[in-house]
Parts: sequence; C-alpha cells; structure tokens
Amino acid sequence: MRQKMGSFIDDIELKGSLAGLTVRSAITRGRITKLSTPPLPEGCLAVTAKDIPGRTSVSSRGNSMPFLADSAVNYFGEPIMLLAGPDREVLSGLAARIQIEYEEKTPLLNPAEAGEKEVVDRIRFTRGEPDPAFREAYQIVESSYQTGAREHLYPDSQGAAASWNGRSLTLYAATQDPFSVRRELAEMLGLPERKIRVIVPCLCETLEGKFLPSILIAGHAALLSYAAGRPVKLVYDREEDFCFTPKSLPSLIHLKTALDRNGNSLAMKADILLDAGAYKTDSSEALVYAALAACGAYRCRNMEVEARLVVTNKVPSGLFRGAGRHQAFFAIEMQSARLAEISQMDPYVWKKKNLLSDGEITAAGGRMSGASSAGRVLDEVVGLSDFRRKYAAYSALKKRRKSLFDSSGPLRGIGLSICCQGSGHPVLPTQAPLKRASGRGKASGSGSAFGTRPAAFPGVEKAQYSIKVRLERDRKLKIFSSLPDMGQGLAAGFKDLAAKILEMDTAKVRIEPIDTKSVPDTGPATMSRAFTIGAGLVEQCCLAIKKRRITSSLPIEVKRSYKRPQRLKQDPDAFKSKEAYAWAGTVVDLEVDPITLESVCLGIWTVVDAGDMPDKRRAAAQFGRGIIQALGGASMEVLSLDLGRLDRQACTDYHVPGILDVPPVFLRLLEGSDKSASAGPKEFLDLPFLGLAPAYAAAVSQATGLYLDRIPLTPEVVQECLEES
Repeated sequence: MRQKMGSFIDDIELKGSLAGLTVRSAITRGRITKLSTPPLPEGCLAVTAKDIPGRTSVSSRGNSMPFLADSAVNYFGEPIMLLAGPDREVLSGLAARIQIEYEEKTPLLNPAEAGEKEVVDRIRFTRGEPDPAFREAYQIVESSYQTGAREHLYPDSQGAAASWNGRSLTLYAATQDPFSVRRELAEMLGLPERKIRVIVPCLCETLEGKFLPSILIAGHAALLSYAAGRPVKLVYDREEDFCFTPKSLPSLIHLKTALDRNGNSLAMKADILLDAGAYKTDSSEALVYAALAACGAYRCRNMEVEARLVVTNKVPSGLFRGAGRHQAFFAIEMQSARLAEISQMDPYVWKKKNLLSDGEITAAGGRMSGASSAGRVLDEVVGLSDFRRKYAAYSALKKRRKSLFDSSGPLRGIGLSICCQGSGHPVLPTQAPLKRASGRGKASGSGSAFGTRPAAFPGVEKAQYSIKVRLERDRKLKIFSSLPDMGQGLAAGFKDLAAKILEMDTAKVRIEPIDTKSVPDTGPATMSRAFTIGAGLVEQCCLAIKKRRITSSLPIEVKRSYKRPQRLKQDPDAFKSKEAYAWAGTVVDLEVDPITLESVCLGIWTVVDAGDMPDKRRAAAQFGRGIIQALGGASMEVLSLDLGRLDRQACTDYHVPGILDVPPVFLRLLEGSDKSASAGPKEFLDLPFLGLAPAYAAAVSQATGLYLDRIPLTPEVVQECLEES
C-alpha cells in the first residue's frame, strides 16, 4: 500500500487492487424472493449476507442495521450484494444484469402515520404537576414545528480500501472513529481486534457524516478483500453518496404552553417525533438530547415530555452537528417568539424574564449551575446588534402596512435566540422492550417508564479518551491521537500549543498519522471534542514533559486520558445530571422581498460564553464557519424525497450558501464567567446549529407577519405558510 502525504481516500493506491461496487435495492420496502447472478467474468466475485463469517449487522450503536440485506428490504438503495473486479465499468454492466425479485409491501414514508410497532425508542418524563397548571391557565398556546433532513455534503469522498493477507486486515477508512471501525470489523469477520489495523487518510469537514457510513463502507471493502484474498478499494461517487448515506434527523415537535395573566409560563407539554429512517442506527442519543432540550434555556417547573423515535422506509438518519438539540431548540425558540408576541413583550424582555436561574431544576432533573452566563450572552448580543431598537422599528413598520404586499420596499425583520450546549452525555436507565418492525433489530431491557434505553453516543460506553506525546532524543516532539484534522486547523493548533508550552519551534512538532496500531483511542472525533478534550490532553501531556525533562533523560513519553468528571455523570436511577454548559445568543437581521418572498440576510451577531478555551482564535474561525453552515440549513438546504427515494435531480438541486449569500458575521467570545461548572471542558461548536435557525425564522416571521413553523425557509415554504394563514 502507498499513501502519499496529504492523500484522501480516493488517492490511496493499493498494488493489485480490485474495484468494489454495491448492488442496491430497487424497491422501498419488501422481501427478496429470488436473487440471480449471471456468470461472473474471470477475476470477479460477488458477496452476499450469507458470506459474512461473523456478525451480520452493525452493533456498536445499539441497533442491528445489516451490513447487507438478506431477506427484508427497508429502504430504496439498501445494499444487497457486493461485487469486486479489475474494472469498475465491467462491474456496472454486471450489476445491471443481476436479477432480484421482490415481494413488495406498502412503505411508510410519513413518520406522523407511524404506529406503535414503528416506535423503536420512547422517552417519557414529568416534572412538577403540569395538568393542574393547565387547568388553571389563563391562556394556552399550541404549535407544531418541523425540521427537514440535511445532507452533510462533505467535499471529500466516502470510501475505504482494504487488504486481507490471510492473517490480518489493513484498512484505510475515511472515518471519524477508527477504533469503532476496528471493533465492528472484528465482529463481522470473527477476528480479534489485534488483527485489524485501521489507518485514516486526510478528511475534510464532515458535519459528523463519517461515523455510521464509514463503518458500512469499511465493512463492505473488508468483506470483498476477505473473499478475494486481494486488496479492494470501494469509493462512492457523489451521487451514490448523496442518495444512500444517512442524513440528519427530520423532526415534528408539538408544544403546548400554559400562561398566566401576565404572560408567565406555568407549564409545558412537549410531544417530540424524530424520524430515524429505515433503521434506528445512532438516532437514539439524539432522541435523549431532544427530550432534555425540550424546554430550551427557560424555566418550567411543570412539564410533561414524550419523545418518540420511529422507523420509516427512507434512507437511515444519522448523526449531524447538534443532533436532537438542534430540532428541540428550533421548536422552543420559535414557541418563545410566539409567547413574547402574545404577551406583548419585547422578545429580549420575555427571554430575560423566563431564563433558567442558578439552582433551578432543569429538564434533566438536576440543578442549573452557571446560568449567569445565559443572561450575560443575551445582554451582550442584544447590545452588540442594537436588537431592541431595530425590533421596535420593524414592528412599527409592520403595523402600518395593510398587507404583506403593501410595501414600497423590502420587509425588515430581526430575530433573537438563546441556546446552550452541555458537556455531559445522557444515559437513561435500562428500559422495557418495545415492539419493532421485522428486520429492524431487537430491543432489550427491563421495566421502566421511559421506553427502551438508547444506545450511547459513540464512545460513551468507554467515556475515556487518551492522547500520547513523546519528546525524542533529537528533541523533536511527536503527538499521538486518533483525532483527524478535518480542515479545522486542529493539527496546527496542537502544534502551536505544544510548541508554546515547551518553548520550541513548531517545525519540530509532528502529529503522527492516525493508525490504530500506533495511536491511542481518543474517542469519536466530533468538532467540539477536538477543541476541548483534545487540546486539553495535549496541554496536560506537554506540561508533564516540561516538568520531567529537567530531571529525566530523553526520550520522555507521557500519556494522559480524559474521563468525565464525577460531577458531569448522570445518576441513571434518578435521571439527573449536572453539566458544564456553554451558552450562545444569536441575532439575525434580514429583509424579505414582498414579491418573490426571497430573504436576504443583512447581518448575524453571536456572543458565546464557552469558558476558557485553549485556542480561541481557531475556535472562533470554526464557530464562524458553523454559522454559515447553519444558515444554509435554515434558508435553502431542501432535501425532498419522492416516494422515499433520492435521485440525481435531488442531488443537483441541493443548494448551499455561496459567497454572495454570506452576510457580515459579528462574533464575540467572552471570557469564561462560570467558574462553578469548570470541572469539565465545555463543548460549544454545536451552538451555531442550535441558535441560528430559530433566530433566522423569527426574523422572517417578523418581516412577513406570519407564524412560521418549519425550516428550511425557502420562498416556497413562506408562500405555503401565507396560503395556510
């Protein structure tokens, strides 16, 4: 094998390699009744589920999503067979001649129509006494909010290259979690983990899109290589990747709020529905985050939350930046905008009045700590953006016009949001099993009121991440980690940090290639963890080396691990947690063309309090990039499925913000003010995806005078809401 410096997965060259190709389902739901393969040309081979020597499904995320469909087919494009051969064009012709007969069934495409058998996870909990509060309410406000699926749209390829030599497997995988890939492949092939080596080439920013898909494609490449006894490279083209890999979770959230005569919130009921697609995969953790974020940043002494995860016959959903919290914060922030208007309050005043305070009980059942940061970021962003003056001026303009089209120029609107991101990882108690659709996996557990226990977020079951640093005899420093640099400047940040602590030239600091044979498991490489946990471990290692090099001879090697502090752990029996929260306040100012209903964003202001960050400059750059990515999800990234299918047209019609769509962005990172929650690092880079969408939608809502309840807010969606009003 040969890997050039700076190589992506498609650049990896394997001597004598075969090409791989995936044969996929041509129906959305049904059962395979017959599979006929034509005579294979010399040097070609085919693999089905029956050829898998070990576990036939992905297991680390708490769900039995099959590597290859054996009998049941649950979404259009589900992998059924793998082909390998010297020429990919020959394989494509061969795939076209494979005959697969099905017994088709009616697919479920609308999650709102799902029955109990499609509910694969459920969370229910109650705080206080919501029913009496609703009976005593002066006013009750009900609304439903909807978010669509999003494509990760990473610029590099999804793929893997495997080489089985009869004794061990070496695999190049475009993955954010090489150690999970190694564990899954060991289970699939029936091999000990020590016989599998996973190497990660260069990655671009993924928006968490290379967890589950990387396991599936790595498994497929490994199966083909294992069967052929030769190297096999399997890389998806852009259309295949777009159409058949997991998307973000679509959601439908219904909120019901009880108000008193003064507009104060007395109680809330939340009904959360997340669409997992064909298999649960890693969506259960998003369900927990969504349930715990149902009340957002606001106090609610009386609440009732029910969150359901259902399976449908669409491409599986998966991890996306801010999964679960993104959907919940959009709903609660849009609801808060409605409540502020009904209460005839400035949104800032309503939010300030209803924010959680220190010592108050959160949805997770623990006591809020460090809520002063919430008020601080809210005050700062309102002052920085001149929100209150603009909001009053735009409201006056809206009152003077007779209709949406009674305007000589663009309609103006401004929106405000407040959101938070915790550093803990929710783990619910073992729950009662729920029935599932055939072929969707099995549930386990004992009785409780919450539903099934969701799979832990990747790496939570371990909850310990390590980095190793070694100062060599030649006084060069090597950093060993499984965190890839996904274009966010992580490698440069680690080098600068180490060089600064050890007072050496950055040219003498080297980040070792990611290879499970030589680096420790630093856990799943999410953006937030890289900038918090990763940088913190590098700092600890370098400080230890600095202290030891006075008395010790070279080489000096130090390994440090991060384990969640006790105060950040949840009590599974009481369902309580105490987390270190990062906070962000966001304001969006925009104008809407009254004829075309197109929106133009004029400015975005965000203020963040995420504690003391090791590398504030790079963190700010990544946060700014996240704001623009979140803007795309709020305004234009439409992913529509026709009968549960994505096709080439959907791929070409998918739009993301271009240079002309990027407005001025004003970002301020505050010095950490929450000393009481300093026991663990604060993860904060999901915050743009939590706060931008509701601020954007609130701004469009003020500009148009419409109650908007869904994203992305394209002109077509605004027109639909106009017709419904």
